[in-house]
Amino acid sequence: MIKVVPAIIENTRKDIIGEVSLVKSFVDTVQIDIMDGIFTHTKSWPFTSDNARDELEILKNTNIKLIDGNTLFELDLMVDRPEYFLDLFLGTGASALIFHIDSTSDMDALIEKTKKWGVRVAIAIRPYTSLDLLLPYLDRIDFVQCMGSDKIGYHGVKLDGSVYERITRLREVYPDGIIGVDIGVDEETAPRLVKAGANKLVAGSAIFDSDDMEDSIRYFSNLGNNES
Repeated sequence: MIKVVPAIIENTRKDIIGEVSLVKSFVDTVQIDIMDGIFTHTKSWPFTSDNARDELEILKNTNIKLIDGNTLFELDLMVDRPEYFLDLFLGTGASALIFHIDSTSDMDALIEKTKKWGVRVAIAIRPYTSLDLLLPYLDRIDFVQCMGSDKIGYHGVKLDGSVYERITRLREVYPDGIIGVDIGVDEETAPRLVKAGANKLVAGSAIFDSDDMEDSIRYFSNLGNNES
């Protein structure tokens, strides 16, 4: 089975919870895109508020999870220098934090501190960035997230065709690891992504814009059973 994770981009916590409610019966994990308007051109919660730090402090200081209930959630931190917000992101109740390789110069410290909190760690990498930058971290992280395009922070972006070969190369050096793909995952690209070596698919538009979200999720999940 392929791990399928719906991707959520929203401006408020209320809207995030609303999106989760649409898919929580079909998946155990969602991914929430956190965009600061610096590392990305666009913003999402909590950076759409007047003070993002205050939004995160409320969750940390009250021990309220960003999402109520049993649904696990990963935070894709499309944030410049996430170390400045790390304690607050860890206080959201996230099951995993995803750090972008080009967002920080202190990846070692981010990994170490996040692991000490008992939170899973992943590194995301865009197509233009050399895979060699990942090599020092592969034995210390829980999964890799290959971004399907250099244009991050939006739903509905097309997959860069170079990503298929990129996943194949990554699978050679990360044979037993979890390789996820985020951006450009749809019914056309997903079979090729799985064949190349991806075993986790993160999809936004392909799920939330579908006429039948449960059926779309089932389709992606079953791709691993159809490998030749």
